[in-house]
Parts: sequence; C-alpha cells; structure tokens
Amino acid sequence: MKKVLLLLLIALIVTLSMVLFSCDDVTSSEGLEFTLNMDGLSYSVTGIGVCKDTDIVIPDTYEGLPVTSIGEGAFFECLSFTSIKIPDSVTSISNQAFSLCESMTSIEIPDSVTSIGDQAFWACTSITSIVLPDSVTSIGKDAFRSCISLTSINIPDSVTSISSFAFSNCRSLESIVLPPSVTSIGSYAFDLCISLTSMNIPYSVTSIGKEAFYECTALESIKISDSVTSIGEGAFDGCTSLKNVYYEGDAKDWLGISFDSSRSNPMCNGAYLYFNNELVNEFIAPDGVTSLGEYAFYGCTSITSAEIGNSVASIDNNAFTNCKSLRSIEIGDSVTSIGWDAFWNCTSLENITISNSVTNIGNNAFGYCTSLENIVIPDSVTSIGERVFGYCSSLKSVEIGDSVRSISKYAFQECASLTNIVIPDSVTSIDNCAFWNCTSLENITIPNSVTDIGHMAFYGCTSLESIDIGNSVTKIGDSAFCGCTSLESIVIPDSVTSIGMDAFRSCISLARIEIGDSVTSIGYSAFQECTSLTIYCEATSKPSGWDSEWNLLNYFTHETVPVVWGYTGN
Repeated sequence: MKKVLLLLLIALIVTLSMVLFSCDDVTSSEGLEFTLNMDGLSYSVTGIGVCKDTDIVIPDTYEGLPVTSIGEGAFFECLSFTSIKIPDSVTSISNQAFSLCESMTSIEIPDSVTSIGDQAFWACTSITSIVLPDSVTSIGKDAFRSCISLTSINIPDSVTSISSFAFSNCRSLESIVLPPSVTSIGSYAFDLCISLTSMNIPYSVTSIGKEAFYECTALESIKISDSVTSIGEGAFDGCTSLKNVYYEGDAKDWLGISFDSSRSNPMCNGAYLYFNNELVNEFIAPDGVTSLGEYAFYGCTSITSAEIGNSVASIDNNAFTNCKSLRSIEIGDSVTSIGWDAFWNCTSLENITISNSVTNIGNNAFGYCTSLENIVIPDSVTSIGERVFGYCSSLKSVEIGDSVRSISKYAFQECASLTNIVIPDSVTSIDNCAFWNCTSLENITIPNSVTDIGHMAFYGCTSLESIDIGNSVTKIGDSAFCGCTSLESIVIPDSVTSIGMDAFRSCISLARIEIGDSVTSIGYSAFQECTSLTIYCEATSKPSGWDSEWNLLNYFTHETVPVVWGYTGN
C-alpha cells in the first residue's frame, strides 16, 4: 500500500512539474503594443512594439481587460518572429494583421476567432499549413494570397463563402477541401495555385467567380455539383492540364449553367465531360430544353455525335466550339437559329443536316470544320454570315437555298476543295473576300440579281477559268479577281460602271477582256501583271474617268495594256 501511495505521489509531482514548465513556456510576450477598443471594455493588439521574441505569445488580458482582437496591420511586415499564439479571448483578426510576415512559419488560431480580415495573412511566404477553427464564419479578401509555401489548409463547416483572391498565388497548395457550407467561390479565389491537382465543388456552391481557377496549370480534374448555376468570366482560363470534368447532374441541369465566357467552361482547353460519372459521347438534347446556351459544350472532346431535338429553338453562340471529336449533328425542325461560332473548329465534323426551320446561321458557325465535305443550306435561310464556312478545307460542294439574299464577308474563305457552287437568283450581293483563296473553284455564274461584287471576293481563286457576270452588277470591287491565274477571258456587262483597284491584278493568263462603254472608272493597277491581256472596249475613246495611265500600266513591261477602242463584238 505504501508503495502505491509513493508511486501516486511521484506521479503528482511530475504532473505539477510539467504544468509549471508549461506555464513558464507560454508566458506572454512583453513589449507588444495595445489600443483600447471603442467599447472601453477590451483591448486590441496593434503593434509588435519593442518585443524581440521569435515565438510570440499574445496575452488574454491587458491592464485587467480582455484582449479581443488583432488590430489592423498590427504585425504588418514584421520579420523578427517565426510563430505566434493567439489567446482564446480574441474573436477577430483584422485586415492586414499579419501581412508580409515572411519569417512566420506557424500560427495557432483559437476556437474563439470568428472572422479573418482582408489580407490578414497576405504574403506570409514561410507558413506551410494553417488550421482554421470551427468558429470562423468569414475569410476576407486576399486573406492568404501569395502564401507561396502553404501546402494545406482546413476550411471549417462554418465558412459560407471563399472571398476574392482568398488563396490566390498559393503556389504550393496541392489540395483543399471545401465544406458543404460554402455557397460561393469569389473572383480569383484560387488563381495561380499551380500545384492544385483536383477540386471538388460541393453541393452548396451556386456560383464560381471570375478567373477563380485562372492558371491552375496542374489541375487535372474537377467535380462540380448540380447546384452551380453560374461560372464567371475566365474561371478556368489557363487550366491547360484539366482533362476530366465530372458533373453531378444530367444534361438538362448542365444546360442550366450560365457561362460568362468561353474560358468559364472547365472544358475550354479540351476535356472529357461526365454526367453522373458516365462519359458523354452521344449528346441528345433533353425534352423541354428550348435552347443550347452559350459555351454549353465549348471544348468538350468526348462528344462524337449530337442530336438536337424538336423542343430546341436555338443553338446559341459557341455552343459546340472546339468539340474536336464531334462527327455528326442532327438538327431538329424546331431550331430557327444557329449562333456565332456554334460549331467552330469541330475538326472531325463530317455530316450535318440543317433543318428547313433554320432562318439564321451566325458568323463563323462552321468555320474550321476541316472534315466537312458537303453542305445543303435550306430555303429557309436568308443570309450566309461572315466566315460561316471559312477554312472548311475539305468542303467540295455547297447547295444554297433560294431564299439567301447575301453571301457575307469571308463566307467561304480558304475552302480549298470547293470546285463549284451555284449562286441562286435570290442573292443580291457577294461581299468582300466571300470566296477568298478557293483555289479549286473552276467556274462560277453570278446571277442577274447580284448588284455588287465585293473587294477580294474571288481573290486567289487560282483554278477559276471562267466567270459569267450578270447584267445587274454595277461595281467590281478592289482586288475582286486578283490572282486568278487561270482566268483566260471575261466579259464585263454594260451595267458595270466601275472596276476597282487591282481588280484583275496578277491574272497572268487573262488574254481578253470586253468592257462596255458604261465603265467610267478603272482603279489603280487594275490590270497590273496581266502580261497577255488585250482590252476590247465599246467606247470609241478613253472616257474621262480614265484620266491616268497608271490604271492600265503593266508593271512587267512598263507599257500600258493595249486597248481596242470602238469594239462592237465583231
């Protein structure tokens, strides 16, 4: 019995010794500066003062009153200490409280703290981990920005939002778990977190801010809940490693997300999309969906086919841009408009059926669809927008409906395989560069309905051998047929009054051109480098509009192009 009592006594002495040692170890630092708060009942730590401690311990009371906060900029740019302990009496850490404390490696934040101010730990470059207590409800803007050594941080369930720039440029942060209490992720919240490899957006989050994950270059996968309804501009810009997007919802839910820009979509750099862990290969628009929103599938590399049902009225701008695995599209009879860049750069697209309900095809809608060989534009379409089929290098034939009134700028630019095209009588204008560099185009008939051939309309059509210009054309634009090296002869109808600058420049095979007496002006260098050309003109003498010989000068021979005046067709 005595031995037992002796052992208990020894244990008690050891315990008391440890307590005494502990108390000595946590003795409050001296020399810190304090300021009485407005309530007159508490103090804030406001400066390091003359304290020389490398391990700072803030007291829980000062002059008999509790210390309740770390004041604004209290330890701003203090480089002398490596750790700091905050007492349970403190409820708030104010703005810039520890900004630029580059030597601080650790900090203990007690359960009493409820708020962390803006830039509170901004550029604390040596700190590696932080534990936030469950009491914290708000994390201010830039709170941990540029904590470049920070590898981990826990965010408690009490936090409801991640503020702007909160973890911006935390370059060593490899993972972070967002609790289900968080409802929003602020702008730039995780931008430049170049070590972050994965992210799980919880069910509670409804919005992701502008450039929230900008340049997270190591981010490989992201899981997004169906609670998200909006993603800000450039949220995933520069996430070049992001290849798998897991969406915890179905196609209808996904189409309910509002993307502010192309870089808002996590697939923007090319990624596979999963709905409820199932890879999306064949997309079928759900019943009841009336539009496929802007950027909806921008960059999705898993989709191979799309079936757009009869409830859909519009395919919005950039809806399928850069879907490089997409091979076929079936567009339902309810669709009336196809937006800008809707299928731009879908390089595998071979077949598309455009229904008779479509009235508008936006600019660049099928640009760079380099595998597309044939297209039928239905009678319902009234205009072919700018660059709609630009750079469709495999496009061989185009059937244009009878309602199309205009062929816009660059509509068929660089369609190098296009051999022929029939322009219907409904067309009234062929805009600038409409068939620019269609190097396989052999012949074309411009109907009587067309009044204007735009600048560079057939520029570089090197295989064009003949062209029939309708009797309603009044103007041939600058460089309209420049570089048509296979063109041998052409008849300019009496309706034409002006021939633009460089209009037939470098047409080296052009031997004969007939010009009616209605032509009153010929632009500078209109026939430059036409080394074989003779002009046959109905006028008996040079019209007043031809007041300069430069417009007929051949720069190869430095002689003017020969003209036969008074030509009557004999």
